[in-house]
Amino acid sequence: MIIARNHNCPSLFPLVAACLAAACLLFQTHAAAQQYFGVGFHVGAHNDVGNMTSYNSSFEVEPQTSYILGVSFKANLGFLFLRTGVDIAFPLIEGDVLENGDPADPIEKYSISYTALPLFLGVNFPVFDIGEFYLGGGAAYFLATGTVTHGGAEDNISASALGFGFLVGMRLHLSAKFGLYMEWEYFDARSGASMNTVTAPQAWDNLYIDFSGHRILLGVMYYAI
Repeated sequence: MIIARNHNCPSLFPLVAACLAAACLLFQTHAAAQQYFGVGFHVGAHNDVGNMTSYNSSFEVEPQTSYILGVSFKANLGFLFLRTGVDIAFPLIEGDVLENGDPADPIEKYSISYTALPLFLGVNFPVFDIGEFYLGGGAAYFLATGTVTHGGAEDNISASALGFGFLVGMRLHLSAKFGLYMEWEYFDARSGASMNTVTAPQAWDNLYIDFSGHRILLGVMYYAI
């Protein structure tokens, strides 16, 4: 009788054992350093608020740039996170239509402020005891007010929109309770038509506020738990 033996299987045991040990070590290191709930304060910027060239390709604009002040709340559960907060954007450089190739829509200037209420769900990628990378997707509700100058007259505008986007961030441990974080957000969000800016005889609203674009945030987070 010939008995066949598999000489490859025993050689796999050390490799499997090493992989399991590494996974357990990573999990224990992450669990030991896990911070479950944090409150952060950040500043940031959003370029091309209103995205006027998307609204009307005949416009050549000096885009509005806004600075952002905000607070964030981040809850970690293992490798998952939930991130929400409040961001308030104020004009730093107001938008200016330098050349208008559409005489029927005589917009000249615009200035928009808004409040954003974001909510993200995603995954944390811990980097030993240094910090973590994280990314996720979610939604945000926007509320805006501002002014639009068209045909020599300045009118107030207000609008709201629900948008969807994603978040990529990194956090660096400063101490057991504090961390420095930087985030890049992108949202796609547009309101409904909220103002009439075109010349007569059209009487219905045509101008909407486009909140779409990139945002960069930098802040400090305190972990209460």
